[in-house]
Amino acid sequence: MRVSRVQRLSAFQQVVYSGCWEDTETELGALDLQKGARVLSITASGSRSLGLLEANPSEVISVDLNPSQNFLLDLKRASALGARDWEQHASFLGLLPTSTAVRRSQYVRVRRHLEPDARAYWDGRDRAITRGVTNIGRQDRIVATGASVAWRVLPESKLRPLFEMTDLEEQAQYFDAHIDTPVARSVARLATSKWALRWIYGKNLYEQAGFFAMGEMIFDNIAKHAHARLMRENFFLSRVLLGEYIDPQKFNSYYLREATFKEFRERSHAITPVTAPLEEVLAGLPDNSLDGLSLSDIFDWIAPHDFDRLLHEIVRVAKDGARLCYRICLVDRQPGAEHAEHLKADRALSARLHVLDRSCFYRDLYVGTVRK
Repeated sequence: MRVSRVQRLSAFQQVVYSGCWEDTETELGALDLQKGARVLSITASGSRSLGLLEANPSEVISVDLNPSQNFLLDLKRASALGARDWEQHASFLGLLPTSTAVRRSQYVRVRRHLEPDARAYWDGRDRAITRGVTNIGRQDRIVATGASVAWRVLPESKLRPLFEMTDLEEQAQYFDAHIDTPVARSVARLATSKWALRWIYGKNLYEQAGFFAMGEMIFDNIAKHAHARLMRENFFLSRVLLGEYIDPQKFNSYYLREATFKEFRERSHAITPVTAPLEEVLAGLPDNSLDGLSLSDIFDWIAPHDFDRLLHEIVRVAKDGARLCYRICLVDRQPGAEHAEHLKADRALSARLHVLDRSCFYRDLYVGTVRK
């Protein structure tokens, strides 16, 4: 198998993402998957791919260049299969507190449900297991460190009320008065500067990107969100800003919610992890075989000619009426005129979902329908 430039980056020799960084509720709204659908998703932390199981698809093909990310996906799936109940599943993964001895003991049951390669990988990583694997990603650890610094500017005493309010108008007024300050915006800009991103991912990662005021964009997204949706439901921001989930049983990813635990366990067989470049996976799929594609912000990582080539392959493997969804962060990639006949963007849906999206970390969202 050909090794891509991204695979050779040092950041991709480890788990980069372990917690959930994208709101699968947004993907489900964009893709409109029906029961029995076949969908392709980028793995990353595994949370989005596992979250798509809420639509009860026949298969989720979960693709990643980094084998560590797919091993993490398999561990999250196996955790549910090996757990006695939701509490055991949640505590093993790190959502709920427990001792290192208990997690080590739980792993004995979980490992029986792992694929051989994933079992060999996790057998040699006792420290990661005992910490709780939702907290081990490189990005997750760095963001946690950054949040502890941010608390010096916005202390927990100011942040916590934002996540406890039940009235949207009161929340919006509180945010404008106590959170949206020039100092807070300066901290956001510093935390997402070119230097900071290169420290996290490596200096050659976003070579396609023209860097912009990412921190300002994220802060603007949070401000819009504070006026549109209750923050107490936003487990992404509570985890980043408070270091905890406000209500982990209710407001969380599909595979981590108590109410959907048994259903998730029953549907987990529909996940098919594939470790390979996306172009190789698409090339191996037959025409008209996918009902949806959820591609994260993968187009931040590739050159313009590769973007066009992937879009042609996406149209080939997608069924007529299939939906394509991807996130736009550092690189604003939109299908050009040559794709206009077969890819129909839904700008209104994209805008509506973007405002309600709880992750708040992305510049825009593309939602399009394949027409043949």
